[in-house]
Amino acid sequence: MNRKSISLHVIAKNEAANLATLFKSVEGCVDAIYLTDTGSTDDTVQIAKDLGAVVSEFKWINDFSAARNFNFSQGTEDFQLWLDCDDSLTNPEGFKLWRDNVMDLADYHYATYDYANDGKVAVCSFTRERVVRRSMGFKWQYFLHEGIMPESSVRAARMDNATQWRVWHRRNEEDLKADRMRNLAIFKGREMHMDARLTFYYGKELMEAGLPELAKHWLTKSLGMDIQAHDKTLAIQYLCYSNMIIANQQVEFMNTYREERYQKAANDLLGEAIDAGLRGIRHDPLRAEFYTIVGDCYVKLNGAAQAMPFYSAALRCKPSASSMAGAIFSSADLYSHYPKRKMTELLAQMGDIPGAMEAAESLHDSHPSEESQKIIDELKTIIDFNAVKKSGAGSTDIIMTCQAVGFFEWDGRSYREKFCGGSETAAVEMAENLAKLSGRKVIVFQPRESEFVYNNVIYRPLKNLNDYLVDVKPAVHIAWRHNVKLTDAFTILWCHDLVTQGAENHENYNFMACLTPFHKRYVMARQGIPDAKIWVTRNGLDPSKFEGLDNIEKDPNRFVFSSSPDRGLDRAMLVLDRVREEFPDVTLFVHYGIEHLARYGHGNMQAMLKKMMDERPWVSYVGKTNQTDLMQSFAKSAYAIQLSDFIETSCISALERSACGVYQIMRKVGGVVDTLQPIESEGMAQTIDSDCISPDQYQIYVDATKQAMREEAYKRVKVDAHKYAWETVAAEWLEFFESPPSNL
Repeated sequence: MNRKSISLHVIAKNEAANLATLFKSVEGCVDAIYLTDTGSTDDTVQIAKDLGAVVSEFKWINDFSAARNFNFSQGTEDFQLWLDCDDSLTNPEGFKLWRDNVMDLADYHYATYDYANDGKVAVCSFTRERVVRRSMGFKWQYFLHEGIMPESSVRAARMDNATQWRVWHRRNEEDLKADRMRNLAIFKGREMHMDARLTFYYGKELMEAGLPELAKHWLTKSLGMDIQAHDKTLAIQYLCYSNMIIANQQVEFMNTYREERYQKAANDLLGEAIDAGLRGIRHDPLRAEFYTIVGDCYVKLNGAAQAMPFYSAALRCKPSASSMAGAIFSSADLYSHYPKRKMTELLAQMGDIPGAMEAAESLHDSHPSEESQKIIDELKTIIDFNAVKKSGAGSTDIIMTCQAVGFFEWDGRSYREKFCGGSETAAVEMAENLAKLSGRKVIVFQPRESEFVYNNVIYRPLKNLNDYLVDVKPAVHIAWRHNVKLTDAFTILWCHDLVTQGAENHENYNFMACLTPFHKRYVMARQGIPDAKIWVTRNGLDPSKFEGLDNIEKDPNRFVFSSSPDRGLDRAMLVLDRVREEFPDVTLFVHYGIEHLARYGHGNMQAMLKKMMDERPWVSYVGKTNQTDLMQSFAKSAYAIQLSDFIETSCISALERSACGVYQIMRKVGGVVDTLQPIESEGMAQTIDSDCISPDQYQIYVDATKQAMREEAYKRVKVDAHKYAWETVAAEWLEFFESPPSNL
């Protein structure tokens, strides 16, 4: 019996690097290869000819279906297989067996498409139409995200699934990024004339291109149209993701700028994502993606108990059991590895360490990896913490402990040679100065592999803490950003964020260290920490940063703005517009940068600030600036004005500007009030208790700025950085250790 013939069909543009691999994968499987070039500028055409393909050319008109229909029209074989240039046919022997015995039994064949992989196995797969009978006259439809519709004027199509072979996708992240930009360009101008399928795909492209707010609009619109079931599943899923991405941006703003409105916006968006996820569960109750979405949202809302049953449900789902099985992609790890890991983390957070260990071991048994082993090791460390016999001999040691899970290795050397965050900087400076001033042994226990000593501070692996505490009872334990009870020693919970998770359990520590009186009131109001349990300390400075700046001449008309621009840059410019009516030589130098705003969903603000600066030739946009150049800019400047809604624990930048001789006019809000209080009391700064919304409120700041310039107030600013040095802060800590309040 003679088998039916089959041809491979490919459209290409600048795919010279991919053709050899593709053609090799179908060697002996097809009778002819038809490649249609759509405008290559590399060697695609010649390579295709050299490899035996029949090459045609098609002028690109931003329509994939048009190109593929033309490409299909070139073939004369009985069946037509299509692939992209970055695909490969897997199991060619299985393909031949299928071709010779099964292919002719149907008109329209699906095959599994392994769309994403980790280099070894597929992590995202779905089925696509791959082989069609040419005589049926099937046509490609849609200018983008095209498909062959199983409709024919000849007769009803007979369909089947190929199981002996698959298609492997080799696209890398750079290729995918380029595809997204190209696809959005193709959509441009066609938005108002799209059906449900293309409306959904437009929303999907926007989300994947990093435009979640626009994506949300189009995905929501698609769900109000007559959308096919499998597209509806993904539209709901991507709508969830869009809400979560926007919520994450708002949370990051909250963490950075400490404004409650960002957290409220994030919570509202997460609520929308949960509603959409529940809608998805009703639509397809066996799709794990929806359960993990809802679980993830509850985690972000601090609802560990609410999240647990959704992760548990995800583990009971099977991709093959879904009503849309095969038609759309499924992420393999969401049905196994991911929910197990999340359950492990949540059980640990909820204090069920045995349950967390059981889940972690199950995770490691099913998906052994360095990560799963690390989780087990970290849980063993926590178990060791709880099993510690606090009977060690007394000592004068000062120890600082970091959380067992989720923190990276740092020390005095990396602080000086690499980047360190503000909390890590404070920890290093305090540890070194405590060791220097006291002569005591200072040990920092943190997640690291080996012991390291730098500037008389011992950085020791956290896994060694249990052995240490069995033998030694330290004089002081500083719990850095965590609230785990480790020892009966005098314990300070050092709260370097607005709040510390779990600090409500104040029996675990003697005192919580807050950074300003405002910070103290904040944790009392937000977490109910008793007044008697809070000790107010402060942040410090490195005086060496300001050495030699006295020699820099100040410009009496120069203003500087060095905070994130959404903390009142627009207001500063509007105030200075009026100030320039009396002082026309005023200039403003803007540091920090505005480029990040669009990434966090504030593209309109970025455009507005850029326009405002461009319209004012007296504003110089410097952007992101290193510390040395920033201090020099401060030294040249006479004034700073910041009218922000932002709240923070304290304000290091305000201290730094004061140390550089800058007279500051600030809105009286958050930790900056406490930070500047001693400086303001000596006439070297001014905080104003007024919003900056109405014209009258703006005028208050205008009048204050004009008055400061008339008085040349910057000449009064004489702040000794040594007064705020970390060494002086460490001395205050040592004094507190020796004579704490009596409410122990």
